[in-house]
Amino acid sequence: QGGVITNLTLTGGTLTTDLPITGTLTVAGSAVVNTTNTVMGMLVITNGGRVSGPLVVAAGAELVFGGGRIDQWVRVEGGGLLTSVGASLGKQLWGSVTNAGTVRQTGWGLHLIGSVAENQAGGLWDIQDDSHVYWNGVETFYNKGTLRKSGGSGLSQFNPRLVNTGLVEVQTGTLYLNGGGGQLDGTINVASGARLDLVSGPF
Repeated sequence: QGGVITNLTLTGGTLTTDLPITGTLTVAGSAVVNTTNTVMGMLVITNGGRVSGPLVVAAGAELVFGGGRIDQWVRVEGGGLLTSVGASLGKQLWGSVTNAGTVRQTGWGLHLIGSVAENQAGGLWDIQDDSHVYWNGVETFYNKGTLRKSGGSGLSQFNPRLVNTGLVEVQTGTLYLNGGGGQLDGTINVASGARLDLVSGPF
């Protein structure tokens, strides 16, 4: 009864727990964590690790996603942080993603699978290099906050259907909207020398 997870690294086997994460929990390799959990410290998922979820990333906490999968929904609270890092293509989000804090995306990016992403008002989804947001052909991204490409001089593919009522910023390079969009309202700012390509419709 009670307790917390402070510092624990799993590289194999299965852990079932509902204890809050106050320190650092690393899930890697063939490890599987079955949990309904609140991250108050740091959760690292890397090198094929798997977490069932659902997950809440609290204010001041961080979810570091370096490769693996999350089976259910993820909610990043205001002041929380989801960091996508590393060159692994396999950063799979099988449940919905709701961001009221910050998503910092680098490496190969994130793969939405059969899910909906919502960047809420006040939320920031920041593509910091030429990484991509992948899809399986049916996913929708609702942007009510700020969707930004802030780094990389090349191309970032954004494959989900984009429904924008917030702010889209392209500060550098090219943001390539490949999934169409049912609604491109809100505000779109493209810096000098940067590009926003509307590739596949309808828009």
